[in-house]
Amino acid sequence: MLTRLTGADALLLDTTEAVTGHDLLIEDGTVVAVEPTATASPRENERRVSVDGGWVVPGLIDAHSHLTLHVEAPEVDAFYPPSPFLSARAAQQTLAGGVTTCRDLGGHQHVDLELRDAIERGDVPGPRILAAGKPIVATGGHIHYFGRPVDGPYEARKAVREQIGAGADLIKIMLTGGSANVDERPDAMQLRPDEIEALVTEAQAVDVPVAVHAHSSAAVVLAVGLGVTSVEHAALLDDDGIEALRNSDTVLVPTQAVYRRIADNVDGWDARIAENATRLYQSKIDSLARALRAGVRIGVGSDSGRHFPHGQILPELLALTEAGLDNTAALRAATVANADLLGLGGTVGVLHPGASADLLLATGDPRDDLRHLRSPSLVLARGRQVHAEPDPRA
Repeated sequence: MLTRLTGADALLLDTTEAVTGHDLLIEDGTVVAVEPTATASPRENERRVSVDGGWVVPGLIDAHSHLTLHVEAPEVDAFYPPSPFLSARAAQQTLAGGVTTCRDLGGHQHVDLELRDAIERGDVPGPRILAAGKPIVATGGHIHYFGRPVDGPYEARKAVREQIGAGADLIKIMLTGGSANVDERPDAMQLRPDEIEALVTEAQAVDVPVAVHAHSSAAVVLAVGLGVTSVEHAALLDDDGIEALRNSDTVLVPTQAVYRRIADNVDGWDARIAENATRLYQSKIDSLARALRAGVRIGVGSDSGRHFPHGQILPELLALTEAGLDNTAALRAATVANADLLGLGGTVGVLHPGASADLLLATGDPRDDLRHLRSPSLVLARGRQVHAEPDPRA
């Protein structure tokens, strides 16, 4: 069936092209045409969807999420098996926030892979997911309680093969400590150089992307030198790390907003966790601004899961603008640039004919004010309506 979205104030086909007085035509989950409303005549079996007064915007992309972890149930990831119900609900919350594609960078017991496949089959609503399976960690290291621990390069290669064999779309590696564990040092390497090299080269041998959790600049330089796809967080980035990133194809996904939330201790964590996060966040504010000025490639990731709610990517976009990006650049990072990072350039993050019909209905032009993206009243994923706010006038 052909679906026609009509009556929008404008269609934002990408971050540079906005058209007014046009309809968007969708068939079989794909954008098939953008045509002037005035000359449009109904086609056979056409379904018309009115989007009066809104801006049709490409669906957003979250490059760092954890759909099997949950703010409202933090004990799940540390002590109990994953909850398929909570994970399915997280997927729906993600859609409701306008995110129609995401990278899941590490989950419990391959539930992230099962969720991805269930969404693909149409069993449950959710975003398009690229999933990493179990994050690969040092024995006793960061999130070791649900990661795949390794000791030595041979075991590292085996761990990569296990994730790929289970169906992972990419590999996630925990190279340093984190901020959310009081007994860890974010600046300390937890995997040795021969282990990280074995992990990365094993994934690269079969063209599988690699995302690396790394806080210290030394860890960033090491990861970038091996040609990883992305570096996550990088709170302790110095000039050497910035220079390495600037001269590479590696994308920095800073996840700023989650550190602010932990520092503010919104969820009542151990005060020492908030203190750790405060130190890191203060460092991240300056280092990210310098990275942006240097021209480092930036991705957008919320790090939703244990410490950040699902479906709330807007705070991360606003944090990026505080660091120096303008609204258009931040929106581009969450659409076109993130699509390239995920290897989906041209098929998501835009609404040109031939692209997937992933979109949201915003209250205005997000390039003028990103807050227009808050609580979209309509979300389509692959042409299917997956979220709609009730009409308050009803």
